[in-house]
Amino acid sequence: MWATCGQISVPGTSFTAGRAAVVQPTSDARQIRVYDSVKAILALSAHWTKYLYPGLSIRAEENQNVPGVEVVHVDGLAGAASSNTDGIRKETINGKEYYTRVMYVASATSTWIDGYTTKVYSADNAADEGSFTIKAAGGSAQFNLFLANNPNSTEQSYIISDPAYTTVDASASFKWSKTGTEDGSASLEIIKTGPGGGPLEGAEFELTGDRGTTVTGKSGPDGKVSWTGLPADEKFTLTETTAPEGCQPIAPMNVTLEAGRTSYLTVPNDVEKGFTVKKIDAQNRGSLQGAVFAFEQIDGDYKTTGTTGFDGQISFEGDELPYGSYRVWEQSPPEGYSKDERVETVEWTGERDVLLTFQKGAHLRLTPEEQAEIREAVITRRPEEFGIPGSLWTLKRVCAYVW
Repeated sequence: MWATCGQISVPGTSFTAGRAAVVQPTSDARQIRVYDSVKAILALSAHWTKYLYPGLSIRAEENQNVPGVEVVHVDGLAGAASSNTDGIRKETINGKEYYTRVMYVASATSTWIDGYTTKVYSADNAADEGSFTIKAAGGSAQFNLFLANNPNSTEQSYIISDPAYTTVDASASFKWSKTGTEDGSASLEIIKTGPGGGPLEGAEFELTGDRGTTVTGKSGPDGKVSWTGLPADEKFTLTETTAPEGCQPIAPMNVTLEAGRTSYLTVPNDVEKGFTVKKIDAQNRGSLQGAVFAFEQIDGDYKTTGTTGFDGQISFEGDELPYGSYRVWEQSPPEGYSKDERVETVEWTGERDVLLTFQKGAHLRLTPEEQAEIREAVITRRPEEFGIPGSLWTLKRVCAYVW
C-alpha cells in the first residue's frame, strides 16, 4: 500500500518514486519469495484507475483531489447560496437557517459513515469574510492481511496489513469573502501526486503567461507549489521542468485563472514507460519462470539477457534499456517447455509501453515404449475404434508436444 502511495520505492516495479527504497534480497530464499510476491501484486496494479486513499482524507470534490474550498462572491455566502455557486446551500435545520457545504471524506478501509461525506455548517449571519479549518479524526484497529480483487472494476484493490492501533486525521481549509483581491490578481496552488495520490516532493515547475509573466517553484514534502499576485487576464502554461526520480515530466498544461480567486490544480505523476517480455504456457496462459531472453540493439551495440521471474516477466523502466530498435528472442525455455522460435523486432523510445509475449507448449517426455504404444494404436487400429466412423487418418510422426 505504501508503494502505491508513492512513499516506498520497490526496485523491479513501476513504483520507484518513494522516499525510501526496499532492499531487494539476493540470498535468503524466504525473503526472495516474499519479494517476488510483492512484485507480482504491484504488477497487477497497472489496471488501477482509481486511487486508494490511505489513512484519512477530506476533499472538496468527490472524485478530485481538491484540498480546500474558497468562496468569492459579491454578496458573500448569501450570494453563493442563491446562485448555487461553489456548492454552498442555505438550509433550515431544527428551525434555524444555516449555510452548508458538503465535503468528501475517504479512508483506506472505506468505512466512513454517511456515504463518505460530511457537512459544514455556518450560521446565516456569518461575517462578510472568514476562514476555518475542517478536521476529521478516527481510529484504526488491528487488521489481518487482505487482498480484495474486484475483476469487474478498475478500482484499486484494498491491501490492509497490520497497522496495529493508531489514530488517523485529516484537514481541509474553508475560506469565503465578498470580494476578491483589491488589485484583481489571482492565485494558483498545484499539488504534485504519485501513483497512489500521495504527495511527491522535488518536482520543479515553470508557469508562463502569454504577456511575459514567468514564475517558478518546487514541490515540498506536501507536494504543493503556490503562487499569488498573478495577472488574471493572462493565459498561462504550466510546464514541469524537472520530475521526481522515477517519473517523467508531464506534458505542458494550459491554465486559466480567475481574478480574486485561488485556483487548485492536481498534477498526477507520469510514470516512466516500461519494456516487458513475458513467457506464458500456451495451454493455460499461466506465467512461466526461468525463460532466458536475449536483447540485441539493431541501431547500436548494446546487448543483454534476462530471465523471467515469478510473474513470467522481464521488465525495464525508462532508460534502464537504452533507447533504440531491438531484436528480442528466447535463448532457452523453462524446464519442461519448448522454445518459442520467433524473433521479435521492436522500437523502444520510452514514449509508450512495450509488451512482447512468447509462448510454447509443455514437452512430453515419452519413453521408447510409450512412443511404440502410440504408434501401434494409430497405425494398427481401425478408425472406428477411435469413435470416429469413416474418418481418414494420415500419420506424419509421433507428436511429442501438447499445445
